[in-house]
Amino acid sequence: QTIQDIHKTFKDNFTEYEWQTIFNAGSSNAQEDAFRCHWSLKEAFTKARGDGIAFELKRCSFSMVGDWPSSQATVAVDGVEQDGWTFSLQQLAGEHWVSVARGPVNDAIDAYGEFRGTFKAPDMTVGELQDALKQEAPSISMLTLADLVPPERLDEFEQAGGDVY
Repeated sequence: QTIQDIHKTFKDNFTEYEWQTIFNAGSSNAQEDAFRCHWSLKEAFTKARGDGIAFELKRCSFSMVGDWPSSQATVAVDGVEQDGWTFSLQQLAGEHWVSVARGPVNDAIDAYGEFRGTFKAPDMTVGELQDALKQEAPSISMLTLADLVPPERLDEFEQAGGDVY
């Protein structure tokens, strides 16, 4: 797929600013990376809020902090910068990107009253949130399925057709 094909499919999910960022990323591979990065940010934001696919993705617009590729981003929703949100990005092996979104507990959508119950600190003060957002972003490691198999069962896993290396 070319970036033009991707644009046709996803044009309604990104703002004009984001498309310009993607198109200006450089080579076709860099443009595809920029697309994947932005998509990862949108997924992280809507999942952190708790509304997922119910949120119209074009409403949020991401800006990279610093030059591309960047390890941090900011977000605006409906044109309004969202203070209190931090985004960290990390490229994994191959063409994969992972984004971590951290933001105010009060921004969470909890339609069924269960989502906030999973929070480690559901009653954070503004000061506690600001301190938490200043913390270094977590490092992400890519694991294989074999990495999740208990060592004493690796032989059984391999005999069942699993790849242990």
